[in-house]
Amino acid sequence: ALSHSRTLTRKAVELVLAMQIERKLKKRAILEAYMNSVYWGHGVWGIAGAAAVYFRKKPSELAVEEAALLAGILPAPEHLSPFRNPEGALRARASV
Repeated sequence: ALSHSRTLTRKAVELVLAMQIERKLKKRAILEAYMNSVYWGHGVWGIAGAAAVYFRKKPSELAVEEAALLAGILPAPEHLSPFRNPEGALRARASV
């Protein structure tokens, strides 16, 4: 298990783990695992929950603009929430 410390040792362990994951999984599988486990704000985890909460849709039904907004809010989902900060969410969408 990784510690939360920001050390050179931790970064080396992260690098080794990333290389092992990339050897075992295709990039699409890595992205899918990430999208299904990341926090999207408002107590929502995973892309299916985010699509439902923000757009009342399934992920496969999202328009490009909606998917871009979700990608854009990832760095700060509570702060960039379209419910709390519509302008910030639109700026985040535009940066994708």
